[in-house]
Amino acid sequence: MIPHRIAFLVACAVVTVIQPGWTRETSAVACTPRDLSWLQTDTAGWMIAVALGDSAVAGWPDGPGWADPQPIPASRRSRVYGQWATVEQSSDPRAVASRVLVVRWGLGSLCEPTQRDRALGFDPGTRFFAGGSLRPGNARNAVHDITTLTPTYSGTGTQQDSADAWVTVDEYVAFYRAMPTKAQWFDNPVAHARAIRRWARQNSSVAARQPVRVALEMMETDYAIAMDNRRDDGRWSQDSLIQEPGSILRPGMTLLYRGDSDQLWTIDSLSPDTTLADVPHCVRMRLRLAPQSPATTRAFCAREGVLHSYNAATGQLRPARPLLPRQRLAVAGPNRTTLLFQTDSLDVQMAGGHAFDLVFTTVTTSDSTGRVVRRLRESFAPALLTATEGIFEVPDSTQADGWRIVSRFRLADINP
Repeated sequence: MIPHRIAFLVACAVVTVIQPGWTRETSAVACTPRDLSWLQTDTAGWMIAVALGDSAVAGWPDGPGWADPQPIPASRRSRVYGQWATVEQSSDPRAVASRVLVVRWGLGSLCEPTQRDRALGFDPGTRFFAGGSLRPGNARNAVHDITTLTPTYSGTGTQQDSADAWVTVDEYVAFYRAMPTKAQWFDNPVAHARAIRRWARQNSSVAARQPVRVALEMMETDYAIAMDNRRDDGRWSQDSLIQEPGSILRPGMTLLYRGDSDQLWTIDSLSPDTTLADVPHCVRMRLRLAPQSPATTRAFCAREGVLHSYNAATGQLRPARPLLPRQRLAVAGPNRTTLLFQTDSLDVQMAGGHAFDLVFTTVTTSDSTGRVVRRLRESFAPALLTATEGIFEVPDSTQADGWRIVSRFRLADINP
């Protein structure tokens, strides 16, 4: 397997909300390669407002932004327009029932704020959420700054979505308020990731719908990045998993494998916090390994660095594979074979648009006489309870290394 480190494109935008009676200020955040839109802003504020059909001049930008401190000459300044909205709910009681002016911004190539072409960003009558807090200024104005990292949300999906595919604006606010702030997340991602997963289990209906479902997936990706950085800095054990087994699986998720022939795995149902054989936090799932194949049930528990499979007929757990580096485990396979699992190292890599904790593993199969008949070298992702890619080989004395490749597979896509 060829390592490919995590990389993301930069995407930022700024929205400024101005309430009559306070000071206007345009602000931008530094461009970041990490999408943190699922976190609260450090001011932890929010509002729900109803868009009106009229606009107004919000002001003139005083400079091109933090990337270039030189002011814009007066001759080059242009008016910035915003859309009026009425605040329905807010974390700041002063804003309730008042009118605010919502101004949409983008960021230029140097991360300087650039105005959009139109003032009306919402259809009149649209009820929307906006993260961020009002920042008091002088007696005339105040500013409500948000970015795409704390996005607006108006409760709409696409025409192909069912009516209940997206959360309501009020449900989104409940999700937003349950999230930590950026500062809290960076201070202790381990504790907050566990708390967010617990919230998702307790609010499974909201967690399964958009855009919360995507936000939780982004959380898992950023958590993997944050913890991988800590590994590199020596602040996280090289022998510890970052992601809990099965933590990224979702009901309805499909995993497309490409190899000699394509395979589409579908997660029909998932119980991510189940107690099996007196072991808590196990995962039970029903999945299909092909669109027309019958569903099969699998259940796993992680205990003392080993993944155990659960046998519903006997009610017992059986060691299935090691999850930590530099481990060996022999288990009985089908037809009196023996499977020897040998793990190498841990790493975080991208697959199917997600970041995963991977355990590089070699699985050697021996027949009943002890003769080696097959080898699998794979990258196992505990968070998916499956591998992201692998190579099957058989012994061949004509090859320089004594092995001949018979097939390969890789996880090409995860949806959603």
